[in-house]
Amino acid sequence: MRHDLWAIHESYLPTIQAADPAELQARDLGDGSFSDPPYTIQHGIAIVPIRGPMTKFGAFGGVATARIAGALLELQYLNTVGGAFLIFDTPGGSVAGTESLAHAVAELNRVKPVHGHVEDLCASAGMWVASQCGRLTAEPASEVGSIGTFTLIADSSELFKQKGITIHTIASGGVKGGGADGTPITNEHLAEIQQRVNAFQALFTKGVSEGRKIPRALVREYADGRLHMAPAAKRMRLIDAVERRMEAHLGLTAATRQRIARDNRKSLRAEQTATLDDFLADRGIY
Repeated sequence: MRHDLWAIHESYLPTIQAADPAELQARDLGDGSFSDPPYTIQHGIAIVPIRGPMTKFGAFGGVATARIAGALLELQYLNTVGGAFLIFDTPGGSVAGTESLAHAVAELNRVKPVHGHVEDLCASAGMWVASQCGRLTAEPASEVGSIGTFTLIADSSELFKQKGITIHTIASGGVKGGGADGTPITNEHLAEIQQRVNAFQALFTKGVSEGRKIPRALVREYADGRLHMAPAAKRMRLIDAVERRMEAHLGLTAATRQRIARDNRKSLRAEQTATLDDFLADRGIY
């Protein structure tokens, strides 16, 4: 598999393992350019669905995180949009592209209200991204969490031996070439892979901690792969409220109106100040 580090719920593992590597690579080797925007605009609110498995360019027919991240950057400067409503129903996905999307959500939330809402499932990489929303709600029967990172590696060296095939790795040294089909997986290889998993999980933990304003030590306790029903997730501060989608959407509409009213007041004060400055300058007062 091209993306060998995953932040996805284990229920989706059979789909990953059954994927043809050549087909997966062909579907996930995009150039980052997409035609139609992955959102709709309703009454000044951008509706952004994040449904299905998350990969950088949309493998498995799911979410292309690079595409969503680019769209959120665009929304920062789109004057016709006052806020964004992200709808989550995802098992998570590949680590590749997830941190960039989480950053894009956080950046948009700095300038416009961003609310996230969980329809049924917001797991792993989905949780990483959702934690960056200014407000996060979930349906009563939805599940949230599955915080964690993992990878799978198969030692097929014995199988190759049984078939009379010996694989020789010619590499520059260290762990270069480690994990190739038919070669033994050494403790050095395993240690290197574990180090990569730990490094990405540290970013995951940091993101959830800062986004949800939860102590990092507590997020580490939550990083055990478990899913939590919405009421429990609220008690754990992983979400802000257990709400229906319409209620959450109305909350965003109110927040957007408040933001617009506040910005208008700032603009009016700036215009009044500029007018006063011009008046005084014309009269040589300063």
